[in-house]
Amino acid sequence: MNTMKKQTKQLLLLGGVVVICAALYLGLSLWNRQTETDETVYLTQLEDVTSLSFYNGAETLSFSLSDGVWQWDGDSAFPADQSALTSLADAAGQLAAVRIFETPESADSYGLDAPAYEITLSDSAGNQETVLIGNSVDSAYNYFSSCYDYRSDAEEQAACGLDDPVTITVTCSDGSAMKLEIGGATDDGSYYYAMLNGSDAIHRINGS
Repeated sequence: MNTMKKQTKQLLLLGGVVVICAALYLGLSLWNRQTETDETVYLTQLEDVTSLSFYNGAETLSFSLSDGVWQWDGDSAFPADQSALTSLADAAGQLAAVRIFETPESADSYGLDAPAYEITLSDSAGNQETVLIGNSVDSAYNYFSSCYDYRSDAEEQAACGLDDPVTITVTCSDGSAMKLEIGGATDDGSYYYAMLNGSDAIHRINGS
């Protein structure tokens, strides 16, 4: 029973990391298609990832590629999800930067002094890369059901009713503030278009 609970916990950890990396991969792919003419700066560049591990601050899971098959280092008989691990290795092995900070703040400003996740990858030549995942850009984005347009213009905002939005401002006890702008409803009325803290990104927020 304890072994089953441990395996379930490990599967949940793997699932969480795969979701995070899938989201990163999708976002980066969309950005790269928008900026094909720009010079791309890569965070990681590993052509042939043969091992990867993730650490969530408490536990580490490690996998290795052997004869084209991903195996969990803790138990080679464990039925590892080949598709998920291959997708993760491909996505994390070729991460392109979305934004470059010329004068970055200290690591703790981004939650990188104690990252939520660490992903370490190695290739067949012995090269190794470690990706640190810190704080989310803003926890308030959990208001949102999905992203409609991550870089909208004035015309797009007007079409979504965000040229004259209903504005809600919340000030927290620590002095920080959040401004949520809500525009018109989607065609079926299930969602409303919304923007947060002056960002150009338009999201859908549940109508309820």
